[in-house]
Amino acid sequence: MMKTMKKRIVVLLAVLLMLSAAACHKEEKFPEDGKFYIYYRSQNHWELYPVEGIVDLTLPTDTLISSVFTHMMSGADESDYTSALAAGIELNGFVLEDENLILNFPSLYNEIPPMEEVLMRAAIVSTFSQLDGISTVEIRVEGQPLARHDGTAVGRMKRSDFADVIGNGLNAYNKTNVTIYLANENGTMLKRSTIDIAYDNSQSLEQVVASMITAGTVDKEYGEPVFPAGTRIVSVVTKNNVCHVDLTDSFVNSTDSSLLPEVTIYALVNSLTELSGITSVQITVNGSSAVRYMDVIDLSQPLKCNLDLVETEDAE
Repeated sequence: MMKTMKKRIVVLLAVLLMLSAAACHKEEKFPEDGKFYIYYRSQNHWELYPVEGIVDLTLPTDTLISSVFTHMMSGADESDYTSALAAGIELNGFVLEDENLILNFPSLYNEIPPMEEVLMRAAIVSTFSQLDGISTVEIRVEGQPLARHDGTAVGRMKRSDFADVIGNGLNAYNKTNVTIYLANENGTMLKRSTIDIAYDNSQSLEQVVASMITAGTVDKEYGEPVFPAGTRIVSVVTKNNVCHVDLTDSFVNSTDSSLLPEVTIYALVNSLTELSGITSVQITVNGSSAVRYMDVIDLSQPLKCNLDLVETEDAE
């Protein structure tokens, strides 16, 4: 019988707990003691930590906002923390209107994996809302309001938006555990893990799982990334028990993968078919199913779970 490696990691839930705790102490440490805190990501976990930032709060407002963003990009001096901003992300510009700070990002922002994006957004709002004259933060992408998967605008955000989620019993987030498959060290087999996640109600569970697998954002303790760097999801939709995952052509154009093609494809298929209501996965590229991945895997038809590729013993 196959042994199941069941390890748990809290994704985003820890982020929200940290924000809740920080918000509770806001009145104690800022601005009463004159300190300012920048929210960084822990080096190895999906968690945020407030670290006292060396920022000159007497700078003119525009200069101060630019300075804070630069500090957020550079990361903390302490080795345990790193920037919560996605790699390569830059700020196109900003404007402060009626205590609402509008940050404008390039189109690259839309390619940030969902969980990483929520973490980044939480850090931005929690950091900038400490500044005098800033009550809310709004994110725009190429001048357009940041939108959820259902097309609705995220709008103005307050620091308490993230803290209140915990206080109200995760009303804005779903909490569950999922079973995922990633590559073993040799790239020849799949490792099976069960992890705990918390995700935004604006996303479906299959969207979150597909993003975790294709973007390679899961801690390597649970396995090696399986998809080529730069793989992007166009859409994830489930109909009649078939999960349709449409990817950009960067997925098939990459030639640098050292994994067996079966490991890459069935990491996604096995992970998604673990979800209730999904029995098979149809992978398409820019809407077309006329694809053979690495000239080996025929993607013209939906694929079912393949447990023959899964390691039979725990890999510690």
